[in-house]
Amino acid sequence: MPLILNLYPHIERSVNKEKSHIKMVAARGPLATAAHIRGVTEFLVDLKLYPDETKRLLEITTQTAILFLRAQIAHLSEVEGILLLDDIVGFLSPTDYLEFAHPCLKEIFSSFEGMVKVYHNDSKIDHLLEPLAETGLHVLNFGFNVDMQEAWQRVGHRIRLMGNIPTIEVLAEGTPEEVQFHAAQCIRKTGGGRGLILSAGGAVPPDTPAGNIDALVEASRI
Repeated sequence: MPLILNLYPHIERSVNKEKSHIKMVAARGPLATAAHIRGVTEFLVDLKLYPDETKRLLEITTQTAILFLRAQIAHLSEVEGILLLDDIVGFLSPTDYLEFAHPCLKEIFSSFEGMVKVYHNDSKIDHLLEPLAETGLHVLNFGFNVDMQEAWQRVGHRIRLMGNIPTIEVLAEGTPEEVQFHAAQCIRKTGGGRGLILSAGGAVPPDTPAGNIDALVEASRI
């Protein structure tokens, strides 16, 4: 974290010379950080065997995310949004989510008044869509394993949806025509793209062809 903070001013100067700007900062979420510390399997076992200790750990990792996001904002000059990434949340049942994850996410998002709040989770989260929409996030970036139409019908009137082109099979390894086909499906499933930020259903893989990204941009203009 200190390395990133020290690099940011140098990166921002270089970016600004190219007439671009750093508008968003990012951090791993509290459950993802806890799972990095404990190991994913161990952390999930901890939820059941040591709930009190697990909650204490999550209090620490929640504050870590908040403090790191604030520190990044302080080191940059034009930040308008935050991105929180936490796939481990999707591994929980609805009951465990409400007990362990929901309070952490709400605390983080409520700590950044006036910022655009984006949450990334490309694990299977169709069982958590409604409570996630109540955390204070503005944009949900979810994986292609969750149907866009179902997500739009359930929570599209409350938050913006970001996705959900298959990342490897289509965006990285497919043709521009395949990218545009899947993009058109996303637009169709959201009533013509209402409330949709057309993007990858997850992270953009390394070495994704520029032509496929151009095809995704072009599809958004149709």
